[in-house]
Amino acid sequence: MTSASLSLVIQGRPLERVTCDLALAGAFSAERPLRGGAARLDWRLCGLFSDQIRDECFLGERGEALLVSTSGALLAPRALLVGLGPRDQYGPVMAQGVIGEGMIRCFDLGAMRVGMAPLGIASNRLAEYAASVIGGLREALRDRSGDFELVLSIPHREHQAAAGALETAIRAIEPTPIRFELAASDRPDSENPRRGAPADALPKPSSQQAP
Repeated sequence: MTSASLSLVIQGRPLERVTCDLALAGAFSAERPLRGGAARLDWRLCGLFSDQIRDECFLGERGEALLVSTSGALLAPRALLVGLGPRDQYGPVMAQGVIGEGMIRCFDLGAMRVGMAPLGIASNRLAEYAASVIGGLREALRDRSGDFELVLSIPHREHQAAAGALETAIRAIEPTPIRFELAASDRPDSENPRRGAPADALPKPSSQQAP
């Protein structure tokens, strides 16, 4: 039985403003420009993800991953972009697998606190995918030990629905190593202190393929 535990925290801050060891986002294949958390990270990283896509170093296929150093452009020192595959094939079952695989990569990279914009899931649909999120996290924790934390970047207007759905999904698999909490210190007016900063004012980091 696993001896790992994971605290699941909801924050309203955008992914680039989440303090964590590693920021995790996803991109669908053949869907350009990037959207959601991947688009926000790409803007902060001066288009680094877009450059890799244009050079066909990353296509967004499931199983692909691109790890980059953020060089201070984000609060996380590293960012990981994972492939989600085709959007029209993405549903709860695939989402659970992708979330599990993405978190396993993060843990294998030594991250104890991960920030994530729900992979391929619109914030207003997170309740529909809550069981997939929790199922993926449970798979990622299998055969691990230690205390981990996942910060989900979700707009404040979706917090109540997301929290209720995630708590229900956690109770459905009890006993579980997953602890749930809503970040009490999160405030809407502090979401993005650098809002409006031009992308060309940020340093451009190096990149490497993820394991």
